[in-house]
Order: sequence, then structure tokens, then C-alpha cells
Amino acid sequence: MTRQEAMTRFNSMTVDERKQRHLKICPRCGGSGKYSFCTMYGDTCFKCNGLGIVKDYRLGKRKNKEVN
Repeated sequence: MTRQEAMTRFNSMTVDERKQRHLKICPRCGGSGKYSFCTMYGDTCFKCNGLGIVKDYRLGKRKNKEVN
């Protein structure tokens, strides 16, 4: 999946769907997929692998704490 496809899919989701799937915009690159430059890998963000979207597992932990 390319970054453009991933962002299109992410933007088409409702806020509830994003929370259910634990998705958020990458905090390191701000969703651009690019971060600092290195000669070996270019400017690809290593947190999201260039997609601009990451899974936030803390959202699930917070939800479980609210239920208990």
C-alpha cells in the first residue's frame, strides 16, 4: 500500500472507526511519511515506514481501563 492510498483510506474513516482500529497520524513525521535524511534510507520516517499512519495501542489500554 502506498502512502497516498493509506492516507485516502484513513481520511475516509470516521473518528469512531479510527479509534476502533487504534489508528492515528504518525507523531514523528506529522503524516508526511518523511523525517530526517540519512544516506542509506533517504528521508523515510522509520516510525510509520513512510505511510504517515501508525497504530496507537494506548487507545485500547485506555478503553479497557474505562470499562473496568
